[in-house]
Amino acid sequence: MIFTILMASSSSYAKAPLTMEEFVAHGGGRVGSISSTNSLEALNYSYSKGFKFFEIDFEWTSDKELVLIHDWKECLNRLFHTEPKVCSLKEFKSLKMADGLTQMDLKDLAGWIISHTDAHIITDIKSNNMEGLTKIAEEYPDLKSYFIPQIYKYEEYDKVKKLGFGNIILTLYVMNYPDKEVMDFLISHKVSALTMWHYRANQDFVGSLKKMGVFIYAHTVNDPKIEERLKDTGVDGFYTDFLGPGIRQ
Repeated sequence: MIFTILMASSSSYAKAPLTMEEFVAHGGGRVGSISSTNSLEALNYSYSKGFKFFEIDFEWTSDKELVLIHDWKECLNRLFHTEPKVCSLKEFKSLKMADGLTQMDLKDLAGWIISHTDAHIITDIKSNNMEGLTKIAEEYPDLKSYFIPQIYKYEEYDKVKKLGFGNIILTLYVMNYPDKEVMDFLISHKVSALTMWHYRANQDFVGSLKKMGVFIYAHTVNDPKIEERLKDTGVDGFYTDFLGPGIRQ
């Protein structure tokens, strides 16, 4: 499926202050029996079930384009049944995806956003994060408010702000920063949310963050029992394959 991009003035896509959603469709959410496809069908299915936030994986093609895939190894084999390699954009778009699913590049995603203006994309750019966010900001400046960049390092914060993104999530899965250091950073740097592995969301850390008014996400949560335990601890939201609104498997 090919989208036509209709560029508009910034005011055409003006956004109200963002309220964080409880559930985030991890990798676009599960579609059929497959998770983390980042496919058009995954986005459409999760959206139809009430998801409004979508965590999307991005990788670079060999010709420096952003496409929606978790990695060029396991995912390329699992979803496209081909040997691991870094594809060009043309090669990637020509592959046949499992179960008739449709792979997407950044242009396709921009078209999808224009058709779903109550949705937001949480970025998970697997390599060269700042280069990827710069590309998004420069190529789709009118859609920046629909993207919520995840930053992996403290030093990315000011750079992302300068690119004009209004909402930022600090995620802890790359840099295992100590709890106290994270809290010190959040005192002087306003983020929309903090994301961590679900097993790191202990009572002490979460309790301290809640006192600071930080919105807390845990990932990846697919077990309702873990979800309930984390809620009791004070976690606000969840990156999930299928636990979200309208989906209980």
